[in-house]
Amino acid sequence: MEAGNAPSPTLVVEVQQFLYREARLLDAERYQEWLDLITEGDDFEYWMPAVESRDRRDPVPAYERGRLAILEARHKSELAVLAKSLADPANLAQHPPTLHMHSISNIEVECTDNPCDFRVHSVVTYFAGRWRGVEDVSFQLHARREDLLRRSHEGHLGIARRFILPRHTTLPNAALTTFL
Repeated sequence: MEAGNAPSPTLVVEVQQFLYREARLLDAERYQEWLDLITEGDDFEYWMPAVESRDRRDPVPAYERGRLAILEARHKSELAVLAKSLADPANLAQHPPTLHMHSISNIEVECTDNPCDFRVHSVVTYFAGRWRGVEDVSFQLHARREDLLRRSHEGHLGIARRFILPRHTTLPNAALTTFL
């Protein structure tokens, strides 16, 4: 398929199911299985910038590469290190464990010039809750995502790039204990 062509209904459903499965794996903290959804490659990138609230007339953009980032990885191995720390029973940020819920919506699939690559736009709403001894603490985080999904030689989809744009200028919690 060439860029600009409409994706087939079958492809759209396949992408939706891929993203829903990813959310389920993250909710269950099955990080190794989640990492298996990520491709290996020189063009890999996973980037979630910190967004600054600025006046529209301000020449400095609200976010840009090389400035503040909540999460930035250029290699799958960097995400694997973070995933290992999130799953570590000794991680004090996870006592008691966070109850995760990722909700994915507004999924739009675009074809690219490469027949194996698909640009996917979506919205993620993340809910986290946990009991902190005397109170139930919860928060929500909202973000837009732009993914580049790539079909492998075996026919499986994988995440080749992900850009996450939070809709918050201040994160609603000091510790983000999952991936978006």
